[in-house]
Amino acid sequence: MASGDFSKSLLDENDSDSRAITPNLSRFSGKVAIVTGSSSGLGEVVALRLAREGACVTLTGRDKTRLAAMVSRCQAAARDGEESGDTKQEADVTERFLAVVGNLTAAETRKRIVSQTIATFGRLDVLVSNAGIFTTHNDLSEVSEENFDEMIATNVKTCFFMVQLAAPHLEQTKGNVVIVSSTLSVMNWPAAVLYSLSKAALDKLTFTFALTLAPKGVRVNGVNPSFIPTRVIREWAKSEEAERETAHGFAAAIGPLHPLHGRCATADEFADTVLFAASDEARYVTGQRIVCDAGAHLVGAFSALSAGSE
Repeated sequence: MASGDFSKSLLDENDSDSRAITPNLSRFSGKVAIVTGSSSGLGEVVALRLAREGACVTLTGRDKTRLAAMVSRCQAAARDGEESGDTKQEADVTERFLAVVGNLTAAETRKRIVSQTIATFGRLDVLVSNAGIFTTHNDLSEVSEENFDEMIATNVKTCFFMVQLAAPHLEQTKGNVVIVSSTLSVMNWPAAVLYSLSKAALDKLTFTFALTLAPKGVRVNGVNPSFIPTRVIREWAKSEEAERETAHGFAAAIGPLHPLHGRCATADEFADTVLFAASDEARYVTGQRIVCDAGAHLVGAFSALSAGSE
């Protein structure tokens, strides 16, 4: 199995009923989106869905090989949408995808992402701020200043400045921002204190940016998923096979704690929520934290995963 297929193949096995449901498969035709952190995990699934539904997409990540593979996969997804008759294409699929390699914590990378998007496509309609990390150094006793700075820089600083750079272009198109946060922004898990802090900050940015940009016609919403088994767990597993085993183990433990369905979400279910928030179907929605967790946060389900019961 190709490494780029890891997340989707794993996530689609969760439940036979967890299929993508999209009422309008051409809703992003002619639109341009940036998806940060789109070389793997949830970001890659969002990018592929946008590609299928007609968008031009700028893909970002640190792995040049993965990004190159994602360009090919997005082209294939776009062709699938075109051949099925679901999507009205505004441009040839070979011209609709741009890959920008670099570390988002570097200001130069962020500037290149936005400037190259505008130079290539001439506009920007959607920014999906998805890039983030979850490190194994999260417990109070383990976190160093280096760990702290890396987490805040990657999860919070990059989002802030990507929105700052994108805002003038989004104002021209009356576009929108979707910030990917987490249920751990509102739930408490001692083993993820630093990660939770970073995600709570993203929620605050969502609310504040929404008020800041509303007079300019730009919407800002957040999507807060609970645990979805992706490559985010790769620090605990150094091989593809070990990643899958670890992800399945987490999903088996956490899945039953979700009141609705009793399982973790699939990446497509998460992408359904992101694409709704980014689409004109949500044209009257801004400043919202859309929790995609089958009700887990309502009962504080992750409290069962305290540091003492892992």
